[in-house]
Amino acid sequence: MKLISLNIEGAKHWSLVDPFLDAQQADVICLQEIYEEDAKQHAETLKMQMAFAPMVFYPDVTTNTNRKLGVAMFSRAPLNNVAIQNYHMPNPETQDYDGADQYTMNKTIRRTLLSADITLDGKIFTVATTHFTWTPDGLARDYQHEAAEKLLEMLSAFRQVMVCGDFNMPRGVNDVYEHFAEKYHDAIPASYTSSLDLTIHRSGKNPDIAPRLAGYMIDYIFLSKGYRAENVLLTPGVSDHCAVVATVDVVA
Repeated sequence: MKLISLNIEGAKHWSLVDPFLDAQQADVICLQEIYEEDAKQHAETLKMQMAFAPMVFYPDVTTNTNRKLGVAMFSRAPLNNVAIQNYHMPNPETQDYDGADQYTMNKTIRRTLLSADITLDGKIFTVATTHFTWTPDGLARDYQHEAAEKLLEMLSAFRQVMVCGDFNMPRGVNDVYEHFAEKYHDAIPASYTSSLDLTIHRSGKNPDIAPRLAGYMIDYIFLSKGYRAENVLLTPGVSDHCAVVATVDVVA
């Protein structure tokens, strides 16, 4: 199964994202920070099935409106047993984003796990994606540890699972990462030190911030023992994050 995971930063980079996804011809695509209307439109364009999990009503700078933002999964094969589980601030209603909130506990942003079973070539793949809680300096906070505990409990219910997305926990910097690395295989090669594209990222030219971001490996594919990944690449030039591209197979 060819898998792509990418944080697309809302509607800012579709001129880069669209041709990239068209060229890759992946079996499964997981996108973070995508607006629901855009997800529906691109499911039709890509001729793929789609599932969407809302996180927040977030300002869209391209339309000057608040739109429902979340994570989405696209698949060329049917999506079965689709589930949405909220593990951080599971508000009953999707909230409007509070800009000041990102520096406290992310209270207006629901953090969710979107999962589905996908059958390809007679093999069942359980795929999940998420956009984990954020901190302004990349260091762990109590609310990240609490969210990680709940998310890992959800993941433990799957017999086998691969979970990908923007985890906002730089390996070697944020110790929340270790909770995941202890239980799942981090498929991103150690040679990659950052998954942010500093040529596109809003802080990429900031001399006070860019050197720190150059050490922020935050986009992952975590695999349980039933899966293996090959040809794992980070591809720049598509968003403020690099696209994670991998071939994942069932371990015989």
